[in-house]
Amino acid sequence: VAGAVSWTRATEGLYTGNFWQGALAGPIAEGLHLGVAGKYFSVDGPRNTSAATVDAGLFWQVADFVSVGAAGYNLVSIANEAVAPMGAGAGIGVGNDRSLQVTADWRADFDRAGKTSNRFAAGAEVLLARLVPVRAGWMRDETLGGSWWSIGAGLVTRSGIALDIGYRQSLDDPNAR
Repeated sequence: VAGAVSWTRATEGLYTGNFWQGALAGPIAEGLHLGVAGKYFSVDGPRNTSAATVDAGLFWQVADFVSVGAAGYNLVSIANEAVAPMGAGAGIGVGNDRSLQVTADWRADFDRAGKTSNRFAAGAEVLLARLVPVRAGWMRDETLGGSWWSIGAGLVTRSGIALDIGYRQSLDDPNAR
């Protein structure tokens, strides 16, 4: 079982205040993992909000080179879509992180656009000489608007230390990077 606790203090922007999160994740069956996170928001802004919500996700290692995941975000409404919009997502990965991996994912945002909006993404990564990961991806976001492409590379040591660099560019606006 893995656990985490986090705290974020937002001092600028539309909403300022504190965000606390506690999470637990672990196996519930062979190759099947469940994660749950509780979140508490205490923020000031156009609509002051002090409320709690929860996220949950499942990860299934279907086979050695196929994995599937699904998650729900802000499953308990706090009646402030700008702070915690309700959503769901799913993804699939084919391959592994030690050679070649191709991934695709989808996320639905149920609140922010006044209707359900979607984000679709796909990407691929290859690990060269067990040392240099090289990746590329594409994303279409109906919630925030636009399509994006990205590239990245890194350096990974056997001891687990890694350095990554990436670049993302809008397909719609040449100045959005």
